Amino acid sequence: MTPEATLIFTPDELLLNGVDIARELPKPLTPAAVYRALIGDYPKFFKMDFMSKLAFVASEFLLRNLSSDECEFAAIAMFNSEGSLQTDRNHQLTIGHDSTECPASPATFVYTLPNIAAGEIAIRHKIMGPTCFFAVSNLDSPTTEMLIRTVSQDMPQPKDYSSVPPKQLANINPRVLAVKIYSVEQEKFKIICYLY
Repeated sequence: MTPEATLIFTPDELLLNGVDIARELPKPLTPAAVYRALIGDYPKFFKMDFMSKLAFVASEFLLRNLSSDECEFAAIAMFNSEGSLQTDRNHQLTIGHDSTECPASPATFVYTLPNIAAGEIAIRHKIMGPTCFFAVSNLDSPTTEMLIRTVSQDMPQPKDYSSVPPKQLANINPRVLAVKIYSVEQEKFKIICYLY
């Protein structure tokens, strides 16, 4: 499969199809700085964990020009090698160790599930197709590519939606947003998103 669009996001660059769309922003880039400068219209952003912020910002530039119908029939396949380990560690720090301490924080608990990042993107863009999270050791392996193909092949096709008017279905091409999160370390994060 060949992606129709690619976005690479690191502290040094935000490349959309090879063009740095954040070249005017001060470096190092952060998800919050890019959100404030180039997105800025989703207040729930600041409640997210770092991995969700990273995925949200990166996917925004690939999905923002799709129609609502195209988003509805899209799917998300997200990958990294450690699940939500960073957030799990942060959550562990909020858990009281005796009865006088505060209980665990529900604000961090929800993000201990790595698929929540895909859910945040799906909610924002009203994506009704599958949202998947895969923990794989090698993000550039044939297995990862096979999983992306499998998600795209298993998606319901527009013809399967009997409640949608035929005229509307004619313009829908089901898409897959593939999100590969190479690192969630705040000083050296790396994420690559592909729109198929």
